[in-house]
This record gives sequence, structure tokens and C-alpha cells, in this order.
Amino acid sequence: MQENDAARGKNARRIGTIISQLMSRRGYASVAAENAMMQSIAGSVGPALAGSITVGKLSRGVLQIYAVDSVVMQELTFQKRQIIKRLAKDHPQAKITDVRFRLQTLTQTSSSRSPHPRQNTHPKSAPNEKSC
Repeated sequence: MQENDAARGKNARRIGTIISQLMSRRGYASVAAENAMMQSIAGSVGPALAGSITVGKLSRGVLQIYAVDSVVMQELTFQKRQIIKRLAKDHPQAKITDVRFRLQTLTQTSSSRSPHPRQNTHPKSAPNEKSC
């Protein structure tokens, strides 16, 4: 009986190691990290701008942040230093050295469509109408 327990102990792996590997394979850890970074950015820029951005990929210390339009992107540019300081303070393990702002396209996110799609409202661009 003791031999069976000893043999089982040699091949046993710690549950923490298994869960860590599973989370990294499935991408759960990156989702949690993105949410945490989003919270840091929201604390830095405020809730009005936070609703108009999406956190992208972190590569070589550069975090991509996607903005819904150029006005939001301009405002984020003004607050860039503040954002970097907050991210470095809240997430030192990520080693974020810079942030890059980009315009968000429909292919980057499927659920964040503008509530007011742009429509051509110029009076001369109306469909051909015959006058009476």
C-alpha cells in the first residue's frame, strides 16, 4: 500500500502549477490583466473617456489603446504621461514604458458600435427627387 502512495507522489504535480498553465493556455490571465489595466486607465482619465477606449496588446513595454474617435484619441494624448505613470504604479510587473493610441475599427471589436452611425445629412445628397 505504501509503495502505491510513494509511486503516486513522484508523478504528482501541484494544483497551483496546473491551474497556472491552464489559465495561460486558455488566455484567462490576459483577460484579467486587460481588465485590471482598463481600471487603472479609467482611474487616470475618468469615466467619460474610459467608456470610449479599449485596451489592446502589450508588446515590448508598449501598450496599445484603441479610441472610438479622433477626439478621444486627442484627449488621451494630452493625458499620456499621467496614464503611463498610473499604469507603471499599478502594474510594475508589466514594465509598461509607453502607450500608443490608435483608432478603433469595427474589425477590432464587434460589440462596440457607435450609437449614432454617421449618415449623410447634406440636403443636396438626398436621393433623386422629382419636383412637381
